[in-house]
Amino acid sequence: MPLPVRVEDRSRRPFVAVLTTAALVLGALAIYVSRLDHVAGLIGDDAWYAVLAKAIAEGDGPRLIGSAGLHVLSPVYPPGFPALLSLVFLVSPSYPANLLLLKSVSVAAMIGAGALTYRYAARCRGQSPAIAAAVAFGTIITPSLVFLATSTLMSEAVFLFVELAAVLAIERAAATRPDRAFRWAAIAGALAGATMLVRTAGVAVVAAGVLYLVGTRRWRRAVPFVAASVLCVLPWTIYAHRHAATHEERVDLGGVMAVDYSNWFWTREAGTVTARPVGLAALPARIARNVTDIAIRDMGGIFVPVLFRSAGESGLEAVGLGPPEDGSVPSMGSATGTKVVSLVLTLVAVLGFVVACRRRLTVAEPLTVLSVGMIVLWPFWTFRFVLPLTPFLLCYLVTGIETLGATAARSSPAATIASTSASTARIFLFVLIGLSLLDHVRYVAQPHENARGGTWQAQGDDTDAIMDWVRRHAERNSVIAAYNPALVYLLTGHQTVAIDSFGDRWDRWRRLGVRYLVCLSDAQPMDDSPRSALRFKLPDKNLWVVELLPAAGATASSVASTTHMPERSVRNNTR
Repeated sequence: MPLPVRVEDRSRRPFVAVLTTAALVLGALAIYVSRLDHVAGLIGDDAWYAVLAKAIAEGDGPRLIGSAGLHVLSPVYPPGFPALLSLVFLVSPSYPANLLLLKSVSVAAMIGAGALTYRYAARCRGQSPAIAAAVAFGTIITPSLVFLATSTLMSEAVFLFVELAAVLAIERAAATRPDRAFRWAAIAGALAGATMLVRTAGVAVVAAGVLYLVGTRRWRRAVPFVAASVLCVLPWTIYAHRHAATHEERVDLGGVMAVDYSNWFWTREAGTVTARPVGLAALPARIARNVTDIAIRDMGGIFVPVLFRSAGESGLEAVGLGPPEDGSVPSMGSATGTKVVSLVLTLVAVLGFVVACRRRLTVAEPLTVLSVGMIVLWPFWTFRFVLPLTPFLLCYLVTGIETLGATAARSSPAATIASTSASTARIFLFVLIGLSLLDHVRYVAQPHENARGGTWQAQGDDTDAIMDWVRRHAERNSVIAAYNPALVYLLTGHQTVAIDSFGDRWDRWRRLGVRYLVCLSDAQPMDDSPRSALRFKLPDKNLWVVELLPAAGATASSVASTTHMPERSVRNNTR
């Protein structure tokens, strides 16, 4: 009697796939919700995004409404991300009461980015559903991406989502039949242009799309792609040019607003007003330094950050992973062991990139090359610029691991090569995901061990203590100069300017009516005592409030009587 044949129930596959997808989405959401906090604006850029969003919601356009000078257009930040945040301000206009709603935009974008990553890995890179799902889940729980979405108002999450959408649309435009090619090319061009409206670095998406379509001889599809990209970006470009701030107005604003991108390129370090200018001779050393940083720091910082810092600093590699500055304490990623691990990951990813190109070229390959080319030319730490490439880099890592696994299995029967390759990739992804999950669990557990939570939460508490003093003691309607003027404006309502700028800052402060100076960073306090008096300072912290005196030479007794020194403890977050 023949044995019964076991028939696989294929009808269960869709149900299992849906159940697995739901579990992964809920798991990712649980991580994001558990890590949400009431801290934002500490980086500085994210505070400016919130100011611009508030201005758009109030009908002023993307103008710097917190400035004590003229409310000019931002010379640095494109309007796409602030415009998206402005929808939250329309519903809930009070900041920071609307902070969690503002962060929900980035959280939603990251979940969407996970779905798009799965589609790219499965359809464009040919990965199995299990591997593609692991790549997608590993991407959206990357600690630095989670940190930027839950503890800041930075644009990385939205940029990543739009970038992936543009990549998939370009692939669709290239593969679709001719009668639908024009429509998909136009959609892809609009999405590529939208990436530029979120971050200027989105120009790499546009350039990669053109190179890909032209390189694969899809000339007729490249034309509507370029046209849609230009039409998407051109109106803002013309408007921004016609309403651009003058040099004098930028000087009054100070800080990052005093210098545009083109001028930053020719400085030693972008984002610093006091950075000295450089010439062409500095470019080779800059490129070498940035390539080295990507290889020995950034790859490890993205995929195995637990090796670089403690659990209380989870995600802070986004702002702290870089080369040691001259005369300063080494940053994250300076240990020999972490450099070696990162370099190994880089070499595996490069192998995977080469193999992927040989198997099938997608638009992600020219995008990766162009993006890295731009990054290594820019005079700044590279990590945050590499971060939006995480889905593609993880795909290359998996391909590299599969290639190494297949090579190791060559001595076995040919039938086992494919299974060995897939098993190696699954184990690799399991380890990466497990390390990220462990990192998140340890970070969420921090408040149970430390009442002030992790390092970032503690910085937020310190900022709240300074802002609380300003709200209660600073003279109403007084102008404040600060190292983070956007955040001071958002939390106090006072008009602000940046402390640092070109020329004589005392003359600028006097002309703009500055009454107080506020330091929310590690900048040095003012030492010109005849012109100013310390009013408030946190113990053991370089965070302070200084009042500018109406006349030089105030008496010591008057300064002492108005100086407020806090107790040893710091107030809890009150936002």
